[in-house]
Amino acid sequence: MELPKAINNIPVSKIRDVLSLKEVFSSLLSFLVDKDLISVEVCEHTPMRMSHAYKELVSGYDVDIRQLLSKRFNCTKDTVVITDRIPFYSLCEHHLLPFFGQISIGFITNEETIGLSKLPKLVKAYSQRIQIQENMTEQIGASLYSQLSPQAIAVKCEATHLCVSMRGVKSPMSTTTWFTTGNKKKIRELKRLLH
Repeated sequence: MELPKAINNIPVSKIRDVLSLKEVFSSLLSFLVDKDLISVEVCEHTPMRMSHAYKELVSGYDVDIRQLLSKRFNCTKDTVVITDRIPFYSLCEHHLLPFFGQISIGFITNEETIGLSKLPKLVKAYSQRIQIQENMTEQIGASLYSQLSPQAIAVKCEATHLCVSMRGVKSPMSTTTWFTTGNKKKIRELKRLLH
């Protein structure tokens, strides 16, 4: 008898992954807290919910960035494109705790651009990975620069890190990182527009 390739349109291999993660999270809960101190609901259902959640939170690894940015359009040279305050949520690679905030992207075209909907999709693809803010900011800017070859690009990322707010120093604060490349005069113009 042949095994099904999918159940409820979910590939069997993905179901196995989620069930394996469920066991990991169940063990983690048992290690962190005595089962007598938490509800039956938590013991029975939370590990499966966690496995689904974490698979979604790192789904950016499944995105082909070149394919995402492959459709380009002709435009007038020197067009300034600014997309402001794209929200994002990510997991810090040091503690697997969330960090979140906004990313603003600006570039000056070299006669080609992409559909504006691709910018939030690009941010989502890189933020739904295990990340540090500095690398994520650079990855977003570098991928746009390599695919579009604009005259200049600037990416500004402002984020709050729960690993700093909830633990350790327990100090809520925002951190800003930048990625810039291209013509220095045009970078200055973009940074001014992104403030």
